[in-house]
Amino acid sequence: MKLTFLIFLIFITGLSLYAPNIAKITTGNIKQQIDTIKQDVSQVQKPLDKEQSEILKNFQNELGID
Repeated sequence: MKLTFLIFLIFITGLSLYAPNIAKITTGNIKQQIDTIKQDVSQVQKPLDKEQSEILKNFQNELGID
């Protein structure tokens, strides 16, 4: 019984010490991936010219989207 409790305490202590570091590493990787995706998409996206803007406005009016 004492051995089981000791193993449980070691597990809880280890988890409490390493869990914040694991969360930081995981969050950092996600943020890095989002930044990479934003950079990739920004190269593809281009601003609309006047003709494209007018076509889009007309299309939205036809669909009833204001």
